[in-house]
Amino acid sequence: MRKPMISTGTIACLAMLLSLPLHAQDQPDKITVSGFVQNQVCLNKDFVQVTLSATFTSDSQPVGFRWDLNNDGKWDTPINSDPTIIRAAPDESRFTVRIGAGNQAGDRAVSKFSFNTLKCR
Repeated sequence: MRKPMISTGTIACLAMLLSLPLHAQDQPDKITVSGFVQNQVCLNKDFVQVTLSATFTSDSQPVGFRWDLNNDGKWDTPINSDPTIIRAAPDESRFTVRIGAGNQAGDRAVSKFSFNTLKCR
């Protein structure tokens, strides 16, 4: 019967991991966020009600969200625990928005996405 071969590199790697203190192997809190258009409804011939929202992952709760609705680098909404916002926008327009998220551990994440509003008749 043959014994399985373990390389010296594998043994050295395992020895190094086992010698680390437990806290050095822990991962810090992380957060990710991704925004999207949840819904659009024509209000009249010129404006659309746009519902924006976000999905997130976070190792620490609670999470707060804020939006930069014109991608100018300035936050347009206060921090809120609800990632969903509803705004009126001109129809047949293109927007780039940013969503920012933060958790209790102090981690921050920002993502940006673009969308076109509906054509209302």
